[in-house]
Amino acid sequence: MSVELTLPVSVDLHGGAFNAAPFGTGDLPAIFALEQRSHSHPWTLENLRSSLTSHTCVGLQYQGEWVAHAVLSFVVGEAELLLFVIDKNWQGRGLGTLFLEMLAQAAKQKAQTLFLEVRASNAAAVALYEKVGFNQVGVRPGYYPAGSRREDALLYALDLTFWSADS
Repeated sequence: MSVELTLPVSVDLHGGAFNAAPFGTGDLPAIFALEQRSHSHPWTLENLRSSLTSHTCVGLQYQGEWVAHAVLSFVVGEAELLLFVIDKNWQGRGLGTLFLEMLAQAAKQKAQTLFLEVRASNAAAVALYEKVGFNQVGVRPGYYPAGSRREDALLYALDLTFWSADS
């Protein structure tokens, strides 16, 4: 069951307005296309579809086009960021920081801690998470498939009770 979050109507980056909104069944073709072109290990269309009924699915639109999306899970005061994708054309321009801070602020409405996992090799994502205030709390050895081998997942947590985007 998804959790309703209050999201900002829009957020501003470099003079451009990005609209925050949940995404639904009608948005899946565009979300899936964004997933395919921007994520090194994309979710399947079925993964995204099943998340619509069991998780909180939100994204950012710029001029009517989806440029970022995320899937969150909420259980007993904890939230987990299951998926976080920024359009490859927007990566490195501050949109990831903006979106992640927005998600953390929204998650704070329902949870005290926000968790996530990241591939150990994804240095850009690790840097983003640490910039926003996440701390590494563990490792899951061999968690992710990586061709003929397995890759570790780094576990991160953000204490939302003391966190603010300004800190």
